[in-house]
Amino acid sequence: MLDEALKKCAENNNYTIYTSMCKAQRILMRSYDPVCSISGGSDSDIVLDLIHKVDEDSKVKYFWIDTGLEYSATKEHLDYLEQKYGITIERVKPDKPIPTCVKQYGVPFLSKYVSEQMMRLQAHGFQWEDEPLEVLLQRYPRCKTALQWWCGERYSDKDGVQKISRFSIYRNRFLKEFIMANPPDFPISNKCCEYSKKKAAKRIIKEHDADLDITGIRQAEGGIRSAAFKTCFQSANLRDVILFARSFGTRTAISVIMSRCLMLRTPDATQNTVCVEQAVSAVLSVSTSMRSLRSLRNMSRICIRLPFTSSASLMNIQLNTVLLSRR
Repeated sequence: MLDEALKKCAENNNYTIYTSMCKAQRILMRSYDPVCSISGGSDSDIVLDLIHKVDEDSKVKYFWIDTGLEYSATKEHLDYLEQKYGITIERVKPDKPIPTCVKQYGVPFLSKYVSEQMMRLQAHGFQWEDEPLEVLLQRYPRCKTALQWWCGERYSDKDGVQKISRFSIYRNRFLKEFIMANPPDFPISNKCCEYSKKKAAKRIIKEHDADLDITGIRQAEGGIRSAAFKTCFQSANLRDVILFARSFGTRTAISVIMSRCLMLRTPDATQNTVCVEQAVSAVLSVSTSMRSLRSLRNMSRICIRLPFTSSASLMNIQLNTVLLSRR
């Protein structure tokens, strides 16, 4: 299954997905007891499909947390995923379901981060005042972090007051004005996620003695996740792919190189020259054995048949072939 997926990636010139699958397999190979959380959403399905392709030993354990507010369609979709992939998704009960958390701690508002800051402000009896940070710090000296969020400023004894923009209330346009015009008369809390998801996930990891926790993060994430994770997948060129493929053996690496050469079909001779030069460099970096020599010779035959390959590319291949044969 993995070989077929990697072959399609190479044929479609999609080295980003190719590299990502190689990364995933390498990490799984080092793990003995991996677990993966499934939510039943579209992003979660993509993670499941990717992990299932690279998990050749079927050692990943999947689990789903019932937060207490799940649709019946989500539960039916989990049954479908189990049948499609031939896996078992463990159903996990949360430490406290969302309705219980709302009654006990408060209602989540807008996002986990916003809810946390408003919860802190409420705990100190904040009156939703539009005052400078220095004034508010004197009134509420033990609520510095939430006050900085409320004012969009950061204070330190060394630098004084400085503006912040990324994690302040002004990140959400007109939110401060809305709260001041409609001060909440009910408790706000971010405890729903903690008790209905995070604690349950940590419990499963401990019960299975897992050494790898697989979490799906989109490349375009917002809020706190956008700071914690730069990207899910890094873009990759041919040389990056070869370095990853090399870990699976010289034969795999060289087969990727040859597939890349077979895809040189554009009428741009300059682009083809660059691709061929990368391929030659990659072959030499992978190995200096007779297998590399044969690959260079095959590459030469391929490029001769291509109508748009420049003479410089052929000379580059033939020169390296001669040099390699004399070693």
